[in-house]
Amino acid sequence: MIESSHNCRRIRVLSPLENLSPNLSPQPNPSPSKGEGKEEGKNIIDKHSQSDKIIKIGGRIFMKQINEKGVTLLELVIVMVIIAIGAVLMVPNMGRWLQHYQLRSATRDIVSTMRTAQMRAVSTNMDHRVSFTIGNPGSYILQRNSGDWMDDGARQTLPTRVGLTVTSLNFEFNPNSTATAGNATLTIQREGQVIGQKIIRVLAATGKIRIDE
Repeated sequence: MIESSHNCRRIRVLSPLENLSPNLSPQPNPSPSKGEGKEEGKNIIDKHSQSDKIIKIGGRIFMKQINEKGVTLLELVIVMVIIAIGAVLMVPNMGRWLQHYQLRSATRDIVSTMRTAQMRAVSTNMDHRVSFTIGNPGSYILQRNSGDWMDDGARQTLPTRVGLTVTSLNFEFNPNSTATAGNATLTIQREGQVIGQKIIRVLAATGKIRIDE
């Protein structure tokens, strides 16, 4: 700022603070009250909790629906009752399935033993046979003829629910691939009715073993 008086000029240099506009002068920062501080902290927490519920997908913002409720005792009891009813309904079907599984498994084991006897008869040039015992339960064993019939393995027992009938107690297999013809029938029953059956057939000329229903 320059002031003039008559022919003399006086120069007055203003300080930076004086040169500021009154509207731009620094104002003291008001200290927040206790109430305002608590409110501001609460707003920060609320914003943070809300940010956890926001999902941004493809430029769009979605709010997550969070179920903060637990499981009530009534709901737990209802679920347990439904599970119990389902288990009761499955028991009969499970028993029937188990019987059919035992029938298939017993048939497969007998056929496997017969084929073992057939292969050993050819490879050792010695007669082999599968000898059956009828009973409850039935059983069978692999034997070889080395001058006399001798056991060639452990005796196998059928499941108690599987019935057995045979046309011959001994199914012999010879070194020339022939065999004793015959059938072994395995059955399962429920309330006196046959609900499953497998027939093992051995052909004499070729020694072929097959399974029929």
